[in-house]
Amino acid sequence: MGKIYYLFSRINKETGFTLEQEKYILKDVKNNSNITFVSALKNEPEHLKESIENKLNNFKNIKIAFNNIYVIDENTNMKEAKEYINKADIVFLLGGCPYIQMEIINKNEIKELIKQKELIIGVSAGAMNQAKRVVYRDEFENNRIYDYEGLDLVKINVYPHFDSKNQELLDEIDEVSKMVDLILIPDESLIRIENSKVEYIGTYYKAKKGIIEK
Repeated sequence: MGKIYYLFSRINKETGFTLEQEKYILKDVKNNSNITFVSALKNEPEHLKESIENKLNNFKNIKIAFNNIYVIDENTNMKEAKEYINKADIVFLLGGCPYIQMEIINKNEIKELIKQKELIIGVSAGAMNQAKRVVYRDEFENNRIYDYEGLDLVKINVYPHFDSKNQELLDEIDEVSKMVDLILIPDESLIRIENSKVEYIGTYYKAKKGIIEK
């Protein structure tokens, strides 16, 4: 198997994977694998626990269970983090704050280990961080622009949660797309990349220099 990357905008908490998403997941995710979750949160243990339980239920609902489950968060030490990535068949990059997630990855020096893995699933922040250069505007930090080096797994920059009726988001995309080309994906969409071949499951848009095109 070559390297496979999943870039989700979100996975619906109630309904889980769509039927089309399920078809790909069942093909790529083996039952009784080891999975390692990488947090994108800080000082939110209950939120993190709930997010992981929800993701595990999404897999359980399509008859996928895991042999071992590991979690890397802001409290994990470097030795443990490297061990959890080495043991993983699947690395799952959770949603939350993209910059916090890369801080956790860089602090534990696991970037190169992650890049060796054959199956990586990212949701929202975890999809964004798969790019070589990550640029986004953080509305929770006075609209600060973050611009930093990501995991360099894929050659596209995903911007999740696209909604053409959200003017604040459109203004954000206008600013960010003048710095880097973006692929915009609504919440029901997925991008799957296998051996550099990009497959779009659902609607997507492109943004370049402030112009959005379907």
